[in-house]
Amino acid sequence: GSETRWGFAQMDEMNAAKSPVTAQQGRFQYFENGLFLWTPATGAQAVHGAILAHFETTGREAKYGYPKGVEEVWNGSGRRQLFEKGTFYWTSQQGVWVQ
Repeated sequence: GSETRWGFAQMDEMNAAKSPVTAQQGRFQYFENGLFLWTPATGAQAVHGAILAHFETTGREAKYGYPKGVEEVWNGSGRRQLFEKGTFYWTSQQGVWVQ
């Protein structure tokens, strides 16, 4: 979807924290509608919305590692996204939590 989905880049790509799982140096880049994170092990994945807000305020990739896939529908009306060191869940009733 390029800029139609994610908007335009807000910065140049930069080094991110090393993965707590693989110790690989990652990269990140903010776009208007999300954050892209990359390592050789996980590939490039986007994080956005409420999951991104929780990720940013509770430790980012240094704590949770890198996203292993895209955000997906969970339990009918919720969302989830798998990371190297946990899964982020979101529902309108509970907000975001990590297991």
